[in-house]
Amino acid sequence: MKKVLVCAFFWIASLAQARDAVRVLTYDSLLGKGSLGEWIESEFPKFCDGCSVKFVSTKENSGLVGRLRADRKAKRADFDLALGIEASQYGAALEEKIVQPGRVFDRGAFALIVDTHRFPEKDWPKSWTEVPVKLAGKVLVQDPRLSAPGTGWLRMIFEMKALSPAEAKRAVLRVFPSWSSAYSAFLAGEGVAVWSYLSSEAYHRCSEKKPEERARYRALPLTYPVHEEYVARVSGLEGSVEQPARATDAARFQDFVLSKVVQEKIPTLNWMFPADVTTRLPECYRALPRIIEWKAGSLPKAKDLRRWTDEWSL
Repeated sequence: MKKVLVCAFFWIASLAQARDAVRVLTYDSLLGKGSLGEWIESEFPKFCDGCSVKFVSTKENSGLVGRLRADRKAKRADFDLALGIEASQYGAALEEKIVQPGRVFDRGAFALIVDTHRFPEKDWPKSWTEVPVKLAGKVLVQDPRLSAPGTGWLRMIFEMKALSPAEAKRAVLRVFPSWSSAYSAFLAGEGVAVWSYLSSEAYHRCSEKKPEERARYRALPLTYPVHEEYVARVSGLEGSVEQPARATDAARFQDFVLSKVVQEKIPTLNWMFPADVTTRLPECYRALPRIIEWKAGSLPKAKDLRRWTDEWSL
C-alpha cells in the first residue's frame, strides 16, 4: 500500500510539473535544421524550467497576421505569441487588436543587392534618381500581398518617396511571390539586382567558401527603409488558456527571445541585425557598406497598405 501511495504521489507531482508548450506562430525561414528556431527550441527549457515551445510556420512573415486574423474570425485560439511580424503588418495587427503591444525582435534595412560579376561597381547608380535608368528592367522584386520585402518595396515608393510608382516599375524585371523565390532566381542569373535585405551581403561574406565569392553580392550604398520584426502576445487568449501557467510561460518566452543570449545568435542563424544594438556583430557584418536608414514617424495603417498595393498593382 505504501508503495502504491508513493507511486501515486510522484505521478501527481509529474502532472503538476507538466505544462503545455508555448504556442508560437512564425515564418518558414526561422525554422528547420540549423535555424534560429531549432536553437530556441533546445535552449528555452534551460531559461524557463519545465517550459517548452511549439512553433507553427507560414511561408512568409507577411502571412502571420493573416493567419491570426483567420483564427480570430473562426473563434480559434491556436497561438500564444507571434514571432517575426514585419513592422507594417504589426501596425495593422495592433490597429485591429489582433496582438498586444510587443517588442522589436530583430531589425535591419531593406536593400538592393547586385551581382558584381554582371553589374560592376563602375556602373552602379549613385542615387535613387539614377536607379530607373541604370537598373531599367533589371530588378527582381516581391509581391507585397504575399511577402514582407514586397511591402518594403512599397514603403520605399509611397513612404520614403525614393521613386515614383512609374519609376519603380521601370526598374522591375519580374515580380515573385516570395523573398526566397526572388533570391533563388537572382542567384541563378535572372536579373542583376534583387530587392532584399542589407544582411544578405553579410550572409555571402560569412558563408561563401571561395574567397572570391564572398564580396560578389553587394548592397548598393543608398538610403533604405528600416526593416523591423516584432514578437508580440496574441490578443484575446488569456481567458481561453487551459493552464494558467502557460500565460506566464508565454511572457517568459518573449523575455527569452529579447535576451542577450538569443540576440547574439540572430546575425548568423536568422541573418538579420539584433534588436539589441549593443550586441557585438560578426566580422562579416562590420564589412557592410554604410547606408542611410530611413524610418517613418509612425507605423503604416492597414488602409495605407491596401491603397499602396492597389496603386502598385495598377
